[in-house]
Amino acid sequence: MKFYFRISTISLIVLLFHYIIINFIISHEFIIPLWKVYGFNFASLSAIYFGLLINFKYKVFNHLYLFVFETILKMIIAIIILSPLFSIDNSSLILEVLNFFFLYCIFLFIEIISLRNVLSKL
Repeated sequence: MKFYFRISTISLIVLLFHYIIINFIISHEFIIPLWKVYGFNFASLSAIYFGLLINFKYKVFNHLYLFVFETILKMIIAIIILSPLFSIDNSSLILEVLNFFFLYCIFLFIEIISLRNVLSKL
């Protein structure tokens, strides 16, 4: 539970700053809303974390293989989420994709830190 409190707090703080920067400084509205991007990243991070915790307990798969599989699956889902953007002829499309991958990288960093913490307990 400590993990979810930290990740939720960090996510909400980053979302608040991101929302302020996007709406008040840049004044841009995205095709994919910020809350959906944060929701996807939070849900995928939670799924990977729980999958690894369950695998540590029952030792069904190799931990590294499971992590790589879950990460590849997360990347495929991210591309599926972004696929409608590739057919849109919009000048702000680059900003939209960069925004998504910026958030993706933030959550990937949090995922790696949390994985390191889980692995250190073994």
